[in-house]
Amino acid sequence: MKFVWLAAYLITAFFTFTNQMMLAMDWMAGTMLAEAAYSAGTSLWQKKK
Repeated sequence: MKFVWLAAYLITAFFTFTNQMMLAMDWMAGTMLAEAAYSAGTSLWQKKK
């Protein structure tokens, strides 16, 4: 799963360095939201077990 987050952050960096700041901010926000939701979901699922 770490490679998925790495790829998403690399896409964010690409958009940042190509001066497409709105796309970069959208990717960053989406990646952070997905990462937090995934982390919370796995944490809750492990506590249930």
